[in-house]
Amino acid sequence: MNIVQDLRDLGFLRVEVLDGASCGIQETRLILCFFGYEADIPCPEERDAVIHAYYPASQTAYRLARTYVQHCREAGLDIRQANEIHIKSILNRLAFLRRGRNTLAYLPEQGSRFHVQILAANAEIPVTAEPEAEEHPADCGSCTRCRQFCPGGAIQENGFVRERCLRYWMMNGKMPPEDLAFRMGNRLIGCDACENCCPMNPPATGRACVVPLKTLLQEYDDTCLADKIGHNYALPNRVLTQACLIAGNMNRQDMLPDLKRLEQESGSEAVRQAAHAALRRLNEDADKYII
Repeated sequence: MNIVQDLRDLGFLRVEVLDGASCGIQETRLILCFFGYEADIPCPEERDAVIHAYYPASQTAYRLARTYVQHCREAGLDIRQANEIHIKSILNRLAFLRRGRNTLAYLPEQGSRFHVQILAANAEIPVTAEPEAEEHPADCGSCTRCRQFCPGGAIQENGFVRERCLRYWMMNGKMPPEDLAFRMGNRLIGCDACENCCPMNPPATGRACVVPLKTLLQEYDDTCLADKIGHNYALPNRVLTQACLIAGNMNRQDMLPDLKRLEQESGSEAVRQAAHAALRRLNEDADKYII
């Protein structure tokens, strides 16, 4: 069984095997499976909800890895998906990756347009990469485009401020500060502003994944998105909070009855707050805010 070749044959663009001890795990090997995707052309004028291309790609990669792990386990190999491991510090120690001011890692052939599936195995698989002792710094030279284009101002001269990142608020399912909420535009999950402007990335060429707001705000069932982006990302609290903000940002007057209902009846405080902010947004001068 050639695990590296098998995973490449499944569609992973790069597979690297690391010594488990060097990565701080109990298993003998950590396997990083890089899955590339095509970035979408931005469509800020779209009045429905837009999903960043990373999330459907990550769900596809997760399913491919899960099926392969099941096959390996049936063959007697001690291997598992280890997506609980936070690998950013490991990626920042790999010589073949560059690091951006936006905290993202960059592959030479793919830029930052990739997702990593993480496998841990107790098997003597040949090691293909060795982490360096220290994390390497950002390798952007004098370029500051991401700092200029970040809509929340998260990328600053002295480092990355997580609480100013739009994606941070999308992930935790809480109502963001209103100045950030109004800058989210039509983004349901993901941002991409710092990646689209980055010269280390290839140009965006794909079509955005768009979900009708009516589907989200009227009778949302997480199964309608779980197959596309995964159950964790499709949690109602996260999705409905963002969908309410999108309705306000994109001047969706047709969503007023749904927003009023959610403001009054939702069991989630974040959703109620987002619906309230959207209703107020729809009744104020749109030019007052930057989206």
